Amino acid sequence: MPLYLRPLLLAWPFAAGVLHAAPEVPLWKGTPPGELPAVQQGAAPTGKMNDDERMTDVAAPTLTWFHPEKPDGRALIVCPGGGYKILAIHKEGDKVAERFAKEGITVAVLHYRVPAANTDAADAGPRQDLAEALRQVRAEMKAKGFNGKTGVLGFSAGGHLVLESAYGPMPAGAERPDFVVAIYPAYLTDKEGKLKPEFAPTKDSPPAAFFHAADDKYPADGSAQLWRKLTEAGVKAELHVYASGGHGFGISEPNPDKPSSLWPDAAAAWLKGMRK
Repeated sequence: MPLYLRPLLLAWPFAAGVLHAAPEVPLWKGTPPGELPAVQQGAAPTGKMNDDERMTDVAAPTLTWFHPEKPDGRALIVCPGGGYKILAIHKEGDKVAERFAKEGITVAVLHYRVPAANTDAADAGPRQDLAEALRQVRAEMKAKGFNGKTGVLGFSAGGHLVLESAYGPMPAGAERPDFVVAIYPAYLTDKEGKLKPEFAPTKDSPPAAFFHAADDKYPADGSAQLWRKLTEAGVKAELHVYASGGHGFGISEPNPDKPSSLWPDAAAAWLKGMRK
C-alpha cells in the first residue's frame, strides 16, 4: 500500500482526550487539479530527516482528522514542512495535531503534494491542496453545527504555504484562513533579504503568530518583516524569536533549557483569542 494511503503509525500513541477519527482520507475525488508532483518511479517513500520520519512522492493529497472530546468550535489545518520535497509527518504533523486537539480544537493534518512539480517554492499544487482543505474543513465544521474560526498552522515550507494562504497568491476563489500560526517559515525573503512582494497583508487580513529561532538558517528576519507589515496594517500579530533552536525543531517535550520547545504553550495561549 502506498505510504500516503496507509494509517498513521501505531508506534505513536494518541494523546489522552483525543479521538483519532480515521486513517488518511483522500482530499480530492479523482486526480487533483493542476500540477502533479515530480514523483520518481521506484523512489523510496520513507526515511529519516531531522530525527523524524519523512514522506515523499505524495501524488494523492490527504487529510487526517483529530477530534477533541469536547470541541469548542475552532478548527486548525496543520501543514508539515520539508522544503516542498518531503513532509515531516510526526513532529510537524500528527504529534502537533494531538497537542492542539487537547485544547478543544478540531485538527486536520494535510499531506499536500510533494515533491514540487518545479523548482519554484511557490508551487501551485500545494496551494490548491490547502485551499481545498480549508473549504472541506469549514464545511465539515458547519455540518456538525460549529461556527468557530478555522485557521492554519505550518512549519518551514508548510509555514510559507500557510502564510501564502493568508497574505499571498492563492487559487481564484480560494477562501482565506481566519488565523495563521507560522513556525520557522521559509522562503519569505528575496536574495537581498527583503520580504517578497507577494506577501501583501491589508487591514482585513487574518491575525498571525510567528515562532522562529535566531540561529535558524532561514533568518527570523523574514518573519519579523512580515510581522511588521501586519502590525502596520493594523492586524493583530505576535512574533516570538528564541535565542537558539535552529531550523526544524518541530514539537517535543517542553524543556525550560530549550526555550524553542515551549512554543506550543505560547501558541495555545494565543489561540485562545481565536475562539470568537
